[in-house]
Amino acid sequence: MMRVALAAVLILAVAPAVAAPCTPPALVVAYLQSHRPWAMLDIGDLSSDDRTLWQQYHKGACPGMARVALDGGKENSFALALLDKNKNLEELVVLKAGAGKLREFVLDKPFAGSTVVVWRAPPGPSADILTGRKVRIANDSIIWEKMESAAQQFYFANGRFHMLQTSD
Repeated sequence: MMRVALAAVLILAVAPAVAAPCTPPALVVAYLQSHRPWAMLDIGDLSSDDRTLWQQYHKGACPGMARVALDGGKENSFALALLDKNKNLEELVVLKAGAGKLREFVLDKPFAGSTVVVWRAPPGPSADILTGRKVRIANDSIIWEKMESAAQQFYFANGRFHMLQTSD
């Protein structure tokens, strides 16, 4: 009996962790249910290499959803990396909070290709590597990243979204 328990502990200790906190709040669940076949990217959708990198740099976070305070207020908005597995498509959608409801913004239209993750960046300085333009972002922003390849940063200011190319 002791050997069985020890074997179970060893198996759990060396098994790769594939679960991530990808449980969205009720408003996001309702949005996803009304937009099938789109589904939120999950850590299991990442390649083995990307999964390792994600867990190294974003341990405990969901690669398909980022909670962001785009206006600096107390209401959370949600950036979603959505997949249509039937058509091998992905898109970036932001559900922006305001007046107790979420408003949809498609920041990157459906495209075929490699998997892209989404994560929250805190307020602070940033720059566009293509133009050299420097920006001080006052609130949370959204990073839309192809692991080890390219990243775009989206932030909300003056009533609209803006984009910076932060890596290429």
